Amino acid sequence: MALAEKLLLDGIEPLSKQILDLINQEFSKLLNKKEEQRCRIMIPQSRLLFGVCDSMNVLKEGECAVKVTMDGDGQPMALKGMEILVTRNPCLHPGDLQKFSVVDKPELSHLTDCIVFPVRGKRPSADMMSGGDLDGDKFFVCWDPDLIPSKLSQPARYQGAKEPVTLKPITDDDCLQYFARYTNASLGRVKNLYLDWARAKGPMSGECQELNHLFSMSVDGNRIKVPRHLEILRNLKYVAARQSQSPQLDGFTFDAMQLLLSREDFALEEFELVKLTYRWCSRNQARLVDFLEYFDFNRLSDEEKTWVVGQLPNSIELQSLVLNALLSSNLVGAFEIYPYKLDSPSLHWKRAFDSA
Repeated sequence: MALAEKLLLDGIEPLSKQILDLINQEFSKLLNKKEEQRCRIMIPQSRLLFGVCDSMNVLKEGECAVKVTMDGDGQPMALKGMEILVTRNPCLHPGDLQKFSVVDKPELSHLTDCIVFPVRGKRPSADMMSGGDLDGDKFFVCWDPDLIPSKLSQPARYQGAKEPVTLKPITDDDCLQYFARYTNASLGRVKNLYLDWARAKGPMSGECQELNHLFSMSVDGNRIKVPRHLEILRNLKYVAARQSQSPQLDGFTFDAMQLLLSREDFALEEFELVKLTYRWCSRNQARLVDFLEYFDFNRLSDEEKTWVVGQLPNSIELQSLVLNALLSSNLVGAFEIYPYKLDSPSLHWKRAFDSA
């Protein structure tokens, strides 16, 4: 605000160096520590706001109040009569995304550029999102209807680490011991393991839930130990990456590729396996179509399925095989599918259960 005031009073010339430094700082945020480009997407209908409590006790459970300063005229506008999406960082559990009904209360009209949470309810609203509180936490608030999901997961229970209760006065030595034990060095390691398991088995998997609990403890500075069974996937991915990059793969015959793809212990994600096969086909003048039966397209996202369709000949049957999981069902046969035109690629059936 001070810089903006000087800009209005003195003009741009005396402040050109400061403005240039700010621009360079924003450009530096586009790169990570490895100088790789980061994706930063502007969402106009969103804000990053401090969370405060409803001291007037006028909000019901599941409600909130939000008044934001608008771009352009700089006037505050109260959101009302809509649902908003709220979360906070870190967001490792699907339940860390929550929806609230935003209302306009005259008693809270003096609060601007913050989100007001109710004091009613069985559980604090901030605690439902990554175990947050209202001591300075910032919350991502979005009212863009295209980004608000129709269904959300139940919030996770975040239990803090047990600490011994003492009634004696806190001394300087107590503070020194506390900060000496404090460490969050495991945060990056746990986060990367979480992302690996989320890609492999989904964020609701038991492994992801266990890592989410460890991450929550690590955020609070507690020393944690990652169980060995959570490290297995990273080791397998490393071995699989070496296998996929091996030049010996180019010498595989067609039969050898079929044998390789039929192995259940080949430690690659399904989409990585498809791309690996596609590269082999391109180098050996083979057809990707001949290997489609070895892939489980039900494990691919919509974007990944679209990529696979783009690498295949223009055929309705092949598009249906990739996009419509009903064609790979073991419960219904072709004579039950085709008469009712259930084989269309526009019908995006997805397998919910497999007894195998």
